[in-house]
Amino acid sequence: MSVSKGMAPSDATSLLATISGIADDETAKKVAHALDYQPLALASAATFVKLLCDNKPSSNVGWRDFLEKLDEGQLQNTGSFLSNTNVSYPYSMTTAIALAVEKSMSSDRVLKHAFNVISLCAPQPLNLNIVTNYVQKAAENSDMNTEGEFKDKDVIGLRIRKSSLLLLEEDNGEMYVRIHQVVRDVIHRLLKQHWETRRFEVVHVSILSLNQFIIDRKTDDYTANGFRLLVPHLRFLSKQVEACFKENGLFEAIKNKIFNLKHYSSYFIAFGEICCVYFDLEAAKRFASLALKLVSHDSMLDLLYAASADSLMGQAFSIHLKHQKAQKLSFSKLETLDSFFKETVENVMGTFEKPC
Repeated sequence: MSVSKGMAPSDATSLLATISGIADDETAKKVAHALDYQPLALASAATFVKLLCDNKPSSNVGWRDFLEKLDEGQLQNTGSFLSNTNVSYPYSMTTAIALAVEKSMSSDRVLKHAFNVISLCAPQPLNLNIVTNYVQKAAENSDMNTEGEFKDKDVIGLRIRKSSLLLLEEDNGEMYVRIHQVVRDVIHRLLKQHWETRRFEVVHVSILSLNQFIIDRKTDDYTANGFRLLVPHLRFLSKQVEACFKENGLFEAIKNKIFNLKHYSSYFIAFGEICCVYFDLEAAKRFASLALKLVSHDSMLDLLYAASADSLMGQAFSIHLKHQKAQKLSFSKLETLDSFFKETVENVMGTFEKPC
């Protein structure tokens, strides 16, 4: 069994059923997938659900309840039951992972930066170049003397690839990084303690890193390889930036000169255009709106940026309307087809019902 890939799906659901005593079903498959088929995570989940069932024998408790707790970010609370019921596991799974993450973040600045950007992006694999960009941009924006530690992207990449907490996979000749869901939850919890004081910095460097990735592709053709896999992360980032702009966050960012209005307007427009190409219209509209907010706070800003943002917003709405019309047309055609089939069946049945 590969630690990075986890158990085979059938073995994973079988383990869940064996420990929990709950028959294997479709929801159990979803639980196994959500936990990346990792045996310790699966054992913790099954132990928790078994204890829950034993405690509420008359209620219809099952895997759906565990999925709800996962969605609510309560994995840490469910992970302690295995260590309490089995002496072979003196620490809960999340406690062990937390110790490993904390050690990595305190002893390796590259991994600390890598965890920052990965935690801000979507759960899907993230291009390794974006992570190395973040490490370099974070060093450039820091007052700390790094003595050239982050100059070589290849060296940074090798340090990232050495971590057992990160998973790497190849797609079309490019390397991508992701983390198990259990590790992601732990990282989110650890970073949340410092999020309020550092959120602008992390968001700021993430934007620079993603923009650098787009520049390095040296093309305006967003249908080219690599951009499609960027969209989930742009969608995730758009929500994070929007959250930063709320409650006077925008004014704080401008006051502290974290956001460069001119540059960021162009970044958001490019991000939105990529989302538009891949029909993530909500994210595209969100980026257009963010760009317009920045433009509205600087009367000296080139009207071209405002026009571009307006154009992006219009493009997103136009595609949205076309999609709605296409859906209505499809429904209309289905209704017509349904009526035609109904009439045909009635005619055929009428033929059989006629006396010979």
